[in-house]
Amino acid sequence: MLIDFLKERKNVVQIIIVSVFLALGIGFLGQGTAEVLELDGNVNIVLGLVLIIPALILLILKLAKQRSKDIVIRGSIYYNKNTNHIINIPGYSFNEKVVKYMNSAFKENKGLEKIWSKIPLDNIASTNGALSSKDLLFQLSEYIFLNKLSMHLIAYFGNTKVNKKKLRTYKRNDIPQVLLQNAFLELFTKSMNQRAAFIDSFKTKADPRIIQISTETDGHLYENLILTLPKKCKIEKPSKTELNIKTKKLSINTRFSISGWESIENDNFLKYYAGVSDSSDIRKYTLDLNVQVNFSFLSYFSNLGWTYFKWIDSFINTFSSEFSENIFKSRINWNTINTIAIMNENSKKLAVTKVKIKGR
Repeated sequence: MLIDFLKERKNVVQIIIVSVFLALGIGFLGQGTAEVLELDGNVNIVLGLVLIIPALILLILKLAKQRSKDIVIRGSIYYNKNTNHIINIPGYSFNEKVVKYMNSAFKENKGLEKIWSKIPLDNIASTNGALSSKDLLFQLSEYIFLNKLSMHLIAYFGNTKVNKKKLRTYKRNDIPQVLLQNAFLELFTKSMNQRAAFIDSFKTKADPRIIQISTETDGHLYENLILTLPKKCKIEKPSKTELNIKTKKLSINTRFSISGWESIENDNFLKYYAGVSDSSDIRKYTLDLNVQVNFSFLSYFSNLGWTYFKWIDSFINTFSSEFSENIFKSRINWNTINTIAIMNENSKKLAVTKVKIKGR
């Protein structure tokens, strides 16, 4: 995303420079032509506008089109409507985290578990504004995104030479709008001295030089959300499924949505990989994460400070590898495994058929 923009930005700047020289040349040429043809001044103005306005419109449209970069990452979860549980898919990082975080949250906060049970994921009726399982799934997906972003930013700025004075560390209390609308963020990042599961192990005189990233005890999780971003950055929550990170150069807008679901009846993936013998009660929900990066017009003319934003591309690639089901299946060579499984099944059927024929 950022790399593509910087390449296009270079091309646009070159176009603008060439356009300026062309305009100057055309101006001198037009002036000379007018003197030779003895054209009226008003005619010159009209001809100039006829030539300039379409060119400006084309340039503005080109800039506007390149200002926005979009990517859609598609993930999924497998939901057992009979047990009201998400099925764990080994090795599929997003799915594993959903299961782990839900189990931990429900163990500590019975209210969240009650919401998940009262208005289950396959409920299609109106909830009249009440929190539902879909809302919890969106919140959890957003928390997984933020937690991964936190880890990525720590690693990036820890290994990149930048002016630390131009950075700011945003913690849970620095983003109250997000905190209040995300139950998992509020729960998992709450100080350990305020949570019963960690009271005995919490150290009141911890070394301030050591940052506690995460810890787990008896299924309870604590994770320290630290977002290292450029100063004057704004983190906003325009809706329950959206999150915006705004800076002077650019803004990053994310939105989670459930793009659909399908019933699973005979799925080799569940049978042979996930170990699900009966898939008749399983539904596959497809989740889309839309990431849109919008660049300001001023960013076209700014050649400095891009080091503070070059984490965007690497983060999107890293998160995609964890969130995307297609990338996960490609990583485990599922198409090859599935082909072998089908061939084995057909071989068994042929063997049974031969035995029956011989027995006649």
